[in-house]
Amino acid sequence: MVNLLTLGNTGYILMSRVASGGAAAIRNILKENLTDLIKWVGNVKLEGAAFDRMTWISLPDNADKLRYMQAIYTGRGGMWQSWWDSEVGKPPEEWTLPILSAGVNTRVSSPWNNAIHLRNSQDGTTVDQIYLGVRAAPSPRWVMRFDASFPTDIPATDCNVVIGFEIPAQGGHTLAALEIGSTVARLVARYGLPDGTYVSVVGSDISSSVCTGTWQAYHLVLDPPYLSLDINNTTQVSITLPETVTFYPEVIPFFANESSVVIDDVYIGQWAAWHIESRIFPPPREVKTGGLVTVTSDSGGIVLASGEVQSVLVKALSGNSGGIYIGGENYRPYSGYGFLLEPGEAVNLDVDNFNRIYLYAVVSGDIVTYTGVY
Repeated sequence: MVNLLTLGNTGYILMSRVASGGAAAIRNILKENLTDLIKWVGNVKLEGAAFDRMTWISLPDNADKLRYMQAIYTGRGGMWQSWWDSEVGKPPEEWTLPILSAGVNTRVSSPWNNAIHLRNSQDGTTVDQIYLGVRAAPSPRWVMRFDASFPTDIPATDCNVVIGFEIPAQGGHTLAALEIGSTVARLVARYGLPDGTYVSVVGSDISSSVCTGTWQAYHLVLDPPYLSLDINNTTQVSITLPETVTFYPEVIPFFANESSVVIDDVYIGQWAAWHIESRIFPPPREVKTGGLVTVTSDSGGIVLASGEVQSVLVKALSGNSGGIYIGGENYRPYSGYGFLLEPGEAVNLDVDNFNRIYLYAVVSGDIVTYTGVY
């Protein structure tokens, strides 16, 4: 088990039960300030570590390199299928190595500065899609940290570079990932529903932050219902899955360039990934409040306020003439419907925003007071 603990505003400490060499490798790969990341996911316990420092790329013998690759990565077609689309079905001894680049990762020094050149072509001309699935126990929640360099010139069509998490060997039907394609880079999530249909969420374009042609550090966090990305500890984006998604399947990390035209200059450097075993959110650090809210008798209620929170306390003033009904966006309150607050009563609600709460007054003009923590 690996515990990730915040350390002031400067980073964190890793404590591991794995062998000392493995622990040192994990510590070295994660010399980053994760203050913003920890703010998203709380203090987390991580286990099931998988990582590739890329040092094996410097080995002189290609047969040794092939054994390392086969021990760490699998293809999309199954546990023992090649990474190259053209070689699916061939025995492992006939697989061709991906394009390997020594010393290109400018973020780190030797011997950790090697990379996999994730070009979807072996000869630079013929399209041959490539998929690297990580040989790791699947889990519904992950933290993955990786170095990468993505090209600035994304074609308008036929580009499909994807890095993230998906159900192994399913063909991308269920995934949560960073997707680069059709002139944009964005977070995407696609999950199946019990009725056999699928629901998708697509984030805003972040290509100006991702497709820079330079090496950057990424932290991709799948913590349903959230998918979050941190770039160089300076840019953070996230998407939220719809409430209709009630089941989150077990997935594995993967890297793929499945474009239908040759996309060059895609590089993946050192990476590490862990299951999120459990989360313990730190205590809220901010108290939020506002003025007294005068509640009307409009059917469906009014919104309490707006602003991110973790929990809200709403109290009806003792001098009110009647009750206050509380509801939500999909269960709007009206006379006789909702949670009833009599004069002087209060209720605590764990929601992520004040605007989740709707109020209806039996006697228009009655007042509530409120406070929230974040």
